[in-house]
Amino acid sequence: MGLALVATGLLAWGYGVAQASQEEARGKAFCSRALARLERVTPASGGTVAASVADLPVLQVDGVDVAGRLVAAGAGLDTPVAAPGSATGLAPSLEEGRAGELVVRCRPWQTSAIQALRKGEEIRFVQVDGAGRTYSVVDAGTTSSKFDDHFDLLLYVEGSFGSKRWVGCSQSS
Repeated sequence: MGLALVATGLLAWGYGVAQASQEEARGKAFCSRALARLERVTPASGGTVAASVADLPVLQVDGVDVAGRLVAAGAGLDTPVAAPGSATGLAPSLEEGRAGELVVRCRPWQTSAIQALRKGEEIRFVQVDGAGRTYSVVDAGTTSSKFDDHFDLLLYVEGSFGSKRWVGCSQSS
């Protein structure tokens, strides 16, 4: 009986690992396509920085509304960001935050890039119309509760059992 339970547990674990691996492969493929499309259509500069996440212009990529691109070169982070309400397991997505705040829920396979961000590091969010904002990392941590922050940009990855690894940033330009 005990051996059957162990075998069942190993099968369930193996299935979960395989599913996570497939989600990561689909997400990375989508992000590559979306970044290539953003490269082609996003002007080098222009547009007006949106006052709120609801006002962000979007670009359709494979049925997903992409609001922009998030880049932190030092941490190896370069990813499209889906608009709010465009919930997708394929790419990071914007969520509602305080007025003027960008909250980006990153995908689990981006955890290492989020953890690599250090105080003072620059992060840039570029809207699909070319308008951009620059942020500087000011704090990082882990929580299992709801966010109650004072940041202009909050990136997070939700881990096992509801814990959230987060990085908070202040807008520098």
